[in-house]
Amino acid sequence: KGEEVVVKAGRIYCGRGKWAEWIRFNEKSGKIKEVGSGKRDWSKENVEVRDLGGKFVLPGLHDSHLHVQNLGNILGQLTVKGCKSLKELQDRLKNYKTNNPWLFGFGWDQDEMELGRFPTKHDIDPYSSLPVVLYRGCCHVALLNSAAFKALGITSSTPDPPGGSIDRDPISNEPLGVIREASLLHFINPIIKQIKTRERRKSDIIQGLNYCVSVGLTALHSNDEGAWDIYKEIQAEGLLPCRVYMTPYYFELKEQQKYQQNNSNPNPIPPIPKPGDKEGWLVCQRIKIVADGSLGAETAALRAPYKCKSHSGMLIYPQNLLNAMIKESHDLGYRLEVHAIGDRAAESVLTAFQLANIPPSRRPILTHCQILGLDLIQKMAENGVIANIQPPFLVTDSLWVDKRVEDNSNNKTPYYNYAWKSLKTNGVILAGGSDAPIEKPDPLYGIWAAVYRKGVGGRVWKEEERLEWEEAVEMYTEGGSWACEEEERLGRLEKGMEADFVVVDRDVEKGGEKGLVEGKVEEVYVAGRRTFKRGSGGEEKYAKL
Repeated sequence: KGEEVVVKAGRIYCGRGKWAEWIRFNEKSGKIKEVGSGKRDWSKENVEVRDLGGKFVLPGLHDSHLHVQNLGNILGQLTVKGCKSLKELQDRLKNYKTNNPWLFGFGWDQDEMELGRFPTKHDIDPYSSLPVVLYRGCCHVALLNSAAFKALGITSSTPDPPGGSIDRDPISNEPLGVIREASLLHFINPIIKQIKTRERRKSDIIQGLNYCVSVGLTALHSNDEGAWDIYKEIQAEGLLPCRVYMTPYYFELKEQQKYQQNNSNPNPIPPIPKPGDKEGWLVCQRIKIVADGSLGAETAALRAPYKCKSHSGMLIYPQNLLNAMIKESHDLGYRLEVHAIGDRAAESVLTAFQLANIPPSRRPILTHCQILGLDLIQKMAENGVIANIQPPFLVTDSLWVDKRVEDNSNNKTPYYNYAWKSLKTNGVILAGGSDAPIEKPDPLYGIWAAVYRKGVGGRVWKEEERLEWEEAVEMYTEGGSWACEEEERLGRLEKGMEADFVVVDRDVEKGGEKGLVEGKVEEVYVAGRRTFKRGSGGEEKYAKL
């Protein structure tokens, strides 16, 4: 009938404890005009009515930390995720066929395979003649076969790159198979850049975007290397189904600066967005730095040694260098997002934030926050640091976290592990994400993990840190909008806000745990435009905008 649409549903959660039964919005402006409940004769008004029956509506859902390009890439390569034994991994590797010169895979976990050690090149050498790179599920370490080491020229005399390491035989110094942290950037990334054409990368991004919107995401805070121009092209072609808040890496900034200084370089590198760049649904505000590794790989930097080990992980950068990186980024106008899993890394990053004089108004972000102390949580609250957390990590990590980290609850400064309730109680803003492809980017799954904290075998892990349903939803709505400085437009359903919302096939509040686990996203709206609809046969339909 006109530009205005009314969507009626069984229940609509608007945020902040408010509920409704219908939303009226303008398709052209993308803004909400009214939100209300009760019967109304819409036939006398110039609106199109879409009756969803008893379906459930949530405000637009954010994933505040993921890697869309990597997600799309991994959806099309060998998966060794879920392997329960080394033999299962070997069988998958042996049976995988590819026309590429290198074989890439993702997802192994030495604890899930019950190896009691990290796998080596000898475990996989007989199963492929190609150079093989298999990323652990955290993507902070990779397993290479002998053909890969030969192709890369890595030998017993090859030094470890800064911020990285190569596992070696203690006698011969020969590489054993696993390489860690910055070694991936130093050795593997150049190979990926040679193999991946621009069109292939574009295809990966589109595939990742479509997957994300199909699980109910309306806004993605994504780390994708060299992808700004590709995203602009996707948007220009009408294929961008949601908002994207792009976060380039600090190393991209340095590569850009180096390229600009060397005018004779014949190979142009993709430009990175400047802070504040905005085109349609694409925005850049912040830059990403990685301060430590992962708990599963035992590279996250802790203040105490790993359980039954003599080491405490690794900081990627010494303090003085991290200080300089953060200050440079801040001075250039970027907001900071820094990966810190261990408490020693968190302490290092918070120190650098303070030395760079980053005010709370700039909303610096600490991503992951898995192992903290009360002193660090309080410092985060005092300095307006956002905790960008990934609730699904708890489910995966519950298999082995007690093997990695000592139970020091009786100490004067105990660990605060996956301490979401403690963070919130102490006044820290929470933003929820998945770190996809590390975990699946399903926000309903993330909300379930935050509320129920059930690990492997169904054991509730640290029940005192469970969030209430509204608190968990807030992480993925208002928390996400706060993290991207869009809280005046996004995160709630009320008059004047953007009409970003998600339609679920059942009530995921009254439905309890079963509702969150079994709920299916039916439709997704961004700025009043329906960008996703699940067909009656289960098929997925994406709108061309």
